[in-house]
Amino acid sequence: MKDFWVQLCIRAYKNKVFDILNKAQIEYDLKTKVMEVIRKYNSKNAGEVMGEIYSVCENEFVRGAVIELLSAKIIKESFYVSISLSEMFNLCEGKKVVKG
Repeated sequence: MKDFWVQLCIRAYKNKVFDILNKAQIEYDLKTKVMEVIRKYNSKNAGEVMGEIYSVCENEFVRGAVIELLSAKIIKESFYVSISLSEMFNLCEGKKVVKG
């Protein structure tokens, strides 16, 4: 069941990256290259995808925003191992989860 939530959140992060690229005033080809790399992302290849983003994305502001988003995602995924399903749902919805 946790895999379902991880996949759901991966999809949400891909959509957030799409929104960043959609609003960025950069060439369409660059947007396409970045999204091709992001589509490869899964919970096991985060470092590889970040490295590809660094090599593909020439715009430092867009690159920084995408890397920051992926970094936050990795932290959340490692946190999923120790939280309940309801807490996972809250994280995917953007709500705070406080662990005691």
